[in-house]
Amino acid sequence: MSLIPLLAATPVDQAEVFPAGIAVARAVVDRILEGRGDHARAFLSRADEITPLGADDASAIRPGDVVIVDAGHALTRHGVVVSDANRAESLETRWGTPDVAVIQKDSADSQWLSALADLTAEDAQTEYSDLGGEGLLTLGPPNALGELPWIVVTSQKTAEEDEELRQEWSASDQPVLLTAHQSNVAGRARRLGERVALDPELTAALELAGAHHDDGKADPRFQHLRLSNYSSLVLAKSEHRSSQAVVRRQFAGGELPRGWRHELRSVAVSWAEVSLAPHGPLVARLIGTSHGRGRILPQPDAASLATPSDPAEVNERVAALFGSGEWPELMAATSTTYGVWGCAYLEALLRAADCQVSKEGS
Repeated sequence: MSLIPLLAATPVDQAEVFPAGIAVARAVVDRILEGRGDHARAFLSRADEITPLGADDASAIRPGDVVIVDAGHALTRHGVVVSDANRAESLETRWGTPDVAVIQKDSADSQWLSALADLTAEDAQTEYSDLGGEGLLTLGPPNALGELPWIVVTSQKTAEEDEELRQEWSASDQPVLLTAHQSNVAGRARRLGERVALDPELTAALELAGAHHDDGKADPRFQHLRLSNYSSLVLAKSEHRSSQAVVRRQFAGGELPRGWRHELRSVAVSWAEVSLAPHGPLVARLIGTSHGRGRILPQPDAASLATPSDPAEVNERVAALFGSGEWPELMAATSTTYGVWGCAYLEALLRAADCQVSKEGS
């Protein structure tokens, strides 16, 4: 179904998100799925994965999930989601954010669907730019006739500010080596800590977390499947100058399941050094939450974070942290020791360092 890749390529805009209690959300989804027609459907977005909801799946909705439905349903009353809405209110909807455009068959610029149909993602991006198009492309999966159902065009500025995309893509013309990226993030984290007059030990913890936050990217599976890197270099970002990496990250399959988080592998890989450092549990937490996702547990397919070819201690760490419950205990302990807001502040500093360095092309 090409709709799921399209939803993945056009993340939900916050202006379209309406908070709802679990019971209300389940009741609304049940009502929509009991209807008839093309719009009697709903999709669940959870941990980087979008899946269609079946007739009996509403009970699987849990806190933190995002449910995606078509425009035109009776969902709200005065802007509040209710289970018994009887008419559709006028709500602003779009594909993605305001800086994203979707080219479809009825679009004014639909000629691109045929012009780029037989090209690879990288060649399509080059052709589009050479012919005067502006923005980064994500191509929809061709149908049986080889036709493109849609193309998503994201402005360069929006792509460069997309934190998830920057984890695997860089605007730099030069290869971004993993060692250089982590060294730069560590140095930036240290300088940020010093500028905000952080305790020197906590500044050192930030620096150490920055030096290891992407250790998991060295996994050959990540290098091959997520970065399309088969060279002898270990990269932090893909050398392909196309936002097609967004769809590849979501739907690559193969050896990496959807929702696989390299930063959680980073915790296990760096554990031998990190656990012995001052504020070791805090450093581990900062690494695991360095992209804002490490709190999602139970970690789906946790065993896939390591492979039999990894050292025994890495496999043992993965099993203990993400299989036997040590990670939630570490999160709770660090929240108690440093305070919830204290942890959030330190996490924000590390993420700021990573974002700054990535936007600069490293």
